[in-house]
Amino acid sequence: MSNRAQNHSGPAPLSAYADRLLEVRREFLLFPDRIVVRARWWSGRSYEHVVRTADLTGEVRETVVRYRIHRYAGWLLAVGALIFAACFYYADIAWLQPIGYVALAAAAVGGIVLALTHRNRRIRFARFPDRSGRIVLDIADAGNTDDDFSAFVRAVRRQCR
Repeated sequence: MSNRAQNHSGPAPLSAYADRLLEVRREFLLFPDRIVVRARWWSGRSYEHVVRTADLTGEVRETVVRYRIHRYAGWLLAVGALIFAACFYYADIAWLQPIGYVALAAAAVGGIVLALTHRNRRIRFARFPDRSGRIVLDIADAGNTDDDFSAFVRAVRRQCR
């Protein structure tokens, strides 16, 4: 982390936006000369990064990404339910019953995660390249509203020019 990222005693941010996914919450603070990105994962790990607006071209590349955790949760639900059903179809074999209960628990976890990630099963990203063409900033449309996302992306584009 740079000292510049940690020191926010200067002017208030021009705009702020937060995107929230199941495993990470990112906060974007737009200042006249930089964008500060703070990320906090559910495991407690945190990260802070500064992107200078002078390094960005102002071009936005929008892309839609399928949320991987949503897909994995669906598979966990389906496979867990299938194994549970198979174990109890052959219920006369005693050692299969504990496996069936574990599969039922896995299916339940898959169902819960599937429900939690359903809103963000497809995530739109606004990606900002630097002068060399590398993507140095990406913002997910996983906040409160699409309007907040669009307004923040417009504000970032204005500062990059």
